[in-house]
Amino acid sequence: MPLPSTTAAIFRFPHNWSSSVTESREYKTDVMRSRDGTEQRRAMRSKPRKSLSFDVLLDGNDATALDYMLYALQPHVWLLPQWHRQRRLASSAATGTDILVLDQPVAYDAQAGDYLVLMRTGQEPEAQTIAAIAGDRVTITLVDTLEADWSTYSAVYPAVPAQINGAASGKRLTSGVLRLPLSFSYIVDSRPPVSSTLTADDTIGDLEVLVRPINWVNSPEAGYAWVPMMIDAQIGPTAYETDGDLPPNTRKGEVTTETRAETDWWLAFFDRCRGRQRPFLMPTWWDINLQDPLTAGATFEVPGTELGTYLTGDPIHTHLMVRKRDRSLAFFEITALTANVNDGVTVITTTEAWAEAYEPWECVQACLVSVCRLASDRLEIEWITDEVAKFAIAIQIVEDVA
Repeated sequence: MPLPSTTAAIFRFPHNWSSSVTESREYKTDVMRSRDGTEQRRAMRSKPRKSLSFDVLLDGNDATALDYMLYALQPHVWLLPQWHRQRRLASSAATGTDILVLDQPVAYDAQAGDYLVLMRTGQEPEAQTIAAIAGDRVTITLVDTLEADWSTYSAVYPAVPAQINGAASGKRLTSGVLRLPLSFSYIVDSRPPVSSTLTADDTIGDLEVLVRPINWVNSPEAGYAWVPMMIDAQIGPTAYETDGDLPPNTRKGEVTTETRAETDWWLAFFDRCRGRQRPFLMPTWWDINLQDPLTAGATFEVPGTELGTYLTGDPIHTHLMVRKRDRSLAFFEITALTANVNDGVTVITTTEAWAEAYEPWECVQACLVSVCRLASDRLEIEWITDEVAKFAIAIQIVEDVA
């Protein structure tokens, strides 16, 4: 098929995997925070802005070809293969056919109207448009028939119209070798957002529960952002006021994924949240050390009175999460936090009763669950290989669920 009318050329120069590929998407949220800390959030974008950054390392004819093409076409729209999402043909596809059978399913957000680029060493790349995706997501029907023969294991890349972000500056390592870092912004089309088939792992009421843990190899950060405002008239005593009833604390960590499917789930989660817009529930993952109760009639009890003294009526920590012996998770809605000063403990009263044959303090882990939202409208995923990826995630606790 001819190239889409809005694109100047296929960017056929693959990423150099000695460095990672960075995929990003960014929503835009207007967050209006009241003096008491509650928020109202308004989505400013129905579809995120996406970009892709990577390095190319070229020599010989490829280096000179890219040099010539950038000289003429740099500000124009390119058809950019997504190098980190390569599939291969499971069977050969001959000239004139409009069916491709891939070795792996296409990404969760692929849809009719998307572009593909077929590539193989020694052969000119070919662009095609998807007409339909079968239920197995490996059989693709094309809008046009193929213009060339493509053998089994030929590479098939999803491709997007994209523009280079501003200036690009590379290095000539020798007279014939070029290393060039590039960053592309995807062109946003007028199609509605994709309705993802990837869903939440768990829900409580109307809220999704994020139960996929972070990578503990890199220690997570706990931020305490409740900063009082000092009032000082220079004469007489000082005073202070605190903006809000509860602190806008943040938790930061790193997630490492081992498969494309796992990374796609996180991307779909980010899309469900629309960046900072939608709240969700998330375990703190900090162990609260359930113990054999000293308080008569108590089921869940923790040492210390601080939880019951200072967080009574707290609207943030809504549930108790317990990881049972079989590694499954159970959630209990908190109705009261009561300090027992005589025994130096706090009793956690819940709506649901404990129903296992063993005691809750004999479980693997127990922690509080809080109402959160993402702290940023932007997510950057670093693809180390075309399967393994990592990214940082920041969570902010919020008081409201609106």
